[in-house]
Amino acid sequence: MTGSGHNNASLARTDLPSSGSNRSGKAARVGEVAAGDASSNQTVAAPHRIWWRAIVFAMCPLVMLTFARTPSLALESSNAFASSACSSASGTATNRGAADRSTNLPDGCSALFEITRKSILSSKTGAPNIAPFQPLPLDIWPLDRFEHEIRAFEKCDAANPPAPGGTLFVGSSTLTKWTELEQVFRQFRAINRGFGGSTLPEIDHYFFRIVTPYKPSRIVLYAGTNDIGDGHPAQRVYRDFLKFEEDVKTALPNAELYFISMSMPPCRVKFAQQYAEGNTLIQGHCSQSPHLHYIDVTPVMHDSDGKLKKSLFGKDRLHMTKAGYDAWTPIIEAALREPLTQQ
Repeated sequence: MTGSGHNNASLARTDLPSSGSNRSGKAARVGEVAAGDASSNQTVAAPHRIWWRAIVFAMCPLVMLTFARTPSLALESSNAFASSACSSASGTATNRGAADRSTNLPDGCSALFEITRKSILSSKTGAPNIAPFQPLPLDIWPLDRFEHEIRAFEKCDAANPPAPGGTLFVGSSTLTKWTELEQVFRQFRAINRGFGGSTLPEIDHYFFRIVTPYKPSRIVLYAGTNDIGDGHPAQRVYRDFLKFEEDVKTALPNAELYFISMSMPPCRVKFAQQYAEGNTLIQGHCSQSPHLHYIDVTPVMHDSDGKLKKSLFGKDRLHMTKAGYDAWTPIIEAALREPLTQQ
C-alpha cells in the first residue's frame, strides 16, 4: 500500500508543472490549439459572410422602394425637384430651405409642386400614388428659347427683305419642317416663319419681330398643338389665340387671319378631347368675324371609320410626312382663294 501510494504520488508530482518553462510550453501549446481553432473558424465563417452579403444586396431594392414610398422623405425630394426645375427654367439658382420652396416658387412651379405633393400624400390614405392629369402652366418655359431662329430670320430679311402684302405662315415645327411651303404657295407670295416647337405664347412674344415687319395681307397661323402637348387646357389655348388676334387687329387691321385646325398626331391621342375642344372654340369664334378664317384639316387626317391615318406621320409619330403635307395643300389653297374671289 505504501509503495503504491508512493508511486501514485510520484505520478502526481510528475503531472504538476515544476518550472516556468513548463508553463510556457503549455501556454504555447494552448496558443497553437487556439490558433488552429481560429483558422478553422475563419474557414467556416467565410461562406456565411458571403451569404449575408447576398441577402443584404437582395434587400437593397426593397429598402429603396420603402424609402421612395415614405411620404415625408418623398415630399422632401419633390420639394428639391420642384425648386431645381424652376431654377433651371428661370436661369437662377436658389438655396431656400425645403419649408420655403412651396411658397416662393414661380406660378408654374408652384403648380408642379402642388401636383407632386398631392400625389405623394395620397399614399397616406391608401389611394393610388398617381395623380390624375392636370394641366400645367407653360409659363415656366422661357419665351425666348428660340431666339437664335428669330435672329436668323432677321438676318435673312436684312439681306433680302420680302415685299409687303404677301401671305405669312407662322407657327410651330409643322411649318418649320414644311420646307417646300413657299414654293407650294408661291402664287400667294408665301413667307414661311415657322420656328422650333413653338407655342402660342412664344409666337405672340415675337409678334413684332416675325409678323408686323412683313406687313402681310394674310396671316396663316398653325399653333396650339405643342401647348396642349405640354399640358395647356383647351381654354388656355383659346385665350392665347384671342391674344394673337388682338395683336393682329391692332398692328395690322386690314390683314386676314387664318387658323389651321390643330391636327392631333398619333403620339398625342390621349389629348384628343383637348384638341377637339380647342378647335371647336376657335372655329366658333372665327365664324363671328369676316376677317377670321378657320381651315379645317382634321377630316383628311382620318379614314372613313374616323381613325387617324398613321401613314401620314413619320417615325416620331408627331410630324407629318410629305403625304400629310400633300393632303393639307388643296384645303389651305382653297381657303386662301376665297378672299381673292371676294376682293
